[in-house]
Amino acid sequence: MSTSILNRPMRRRNMYLILVLILLLEVGLFAWSFFSKTNPVKTVTQYLPLGSTVPTFQANIYGPLSDPFSKPMAVAVVDRTIYIADTNNQRIQVFDYDGNPISMFGENGEGEGQFRFPYGIASDAQGQLYIADLYNGNISIFSADGQFIKYFGQKGEFVRPAGLSIDGDKLYVSDVAKNEIIVFALDGTKLLSFGKKGTGDGELNSPNALVHVGNKIYVSDTGNDRIEVFDEQGNFLLKASSQLANPRGISVDPQGNIYVVSNLTNKVVVFKSNGEKLTTIGQIGSDDGQLRFPNGLTRDNQGRLYITDVGNGRTVIFQ
Repeated sequence: MSTSILNRPMRRRNMYLILVLILLLEVGLFAWSFFSKTNPVKTVTQYLPLGSTVPTFQANIYGPLSDPFSKPMAVAVVDRTIYIADTNNQRIQVFDYDGNPISMFGENGEGEGQFRFPYGIASDAQGQLYIADLYNGNISIFSADGQFIKYFGQKGEFVRPAGLSIDGDKLYVSDVAKNEIIVFALDGTKLLSFGKKGTGDGELNSPNALVHVGNKIYVSDTGNDRIEVFDEQGNFLLKASSQLANPRGISVDPQGNIYVVSNLTNKVVVFKSNGEKLTTIGQIGSDDGQLRFPNGLTRDNQGRLYITDVGNGRTVIFQ
């Protein structure tokens, strides 16, 4: 008993010391944020591992004032360079990692290096860009600086190619019109196709974006308002549909969480790897962090999410 009584003043002093330290930390953070014009809470949150917290708004990319986006539909990040499909302008706009414009390439047409509706974007290990043109029904390969190299695959092989994903030496393509997923070697050899129109497990209705991660293929089954997950042989594994309306862009983080754009509800729905809904990101509007008819989605290796915000003519970045 006597020892406990003797320790009380010391405990009280320790408590006061902790309170003073907390107060000094708060004052320091306030002073730093005031003079640097930086939000300390936002900055700390940006560096939390993705999956441990809800991603927070970081920045918007609007493009040059002289060349604004018209219906930006897809986005890809390659070695800290950002490529955005400026779809109604029939071109790709290119930005550095801070969102500053670098260049653009493409024009309206049906010839080499031209687009009618550029959509899915992917890149291989050499940094070459593969771009699906939904209306021209082809996939073009470009150099990193936007020089046309060649068409991918055989003429007439695609009807309405939409989503693209490259992992290793394989290209995964969703064909909206054929309601199937096609897997190719990067030399153009067709390896596998699966899917058919329908509403049952493993069936598809206008599949949109897709991504291959690990040994699974994740598909936005847009017409059925759900996502479906397949193994590498095209066998159905699971589906998820909670709060999805016209799902579009899709991505998967290192924890296995699945991020899906819900186009008609103006948000991104996040699922656990088992298909259980985890959280949502965004809401309708035009303020920072809000969305209007979002479409494309990708995630870079720094944990940043990029969402093409079609209705607001921009790409929104979350961390």
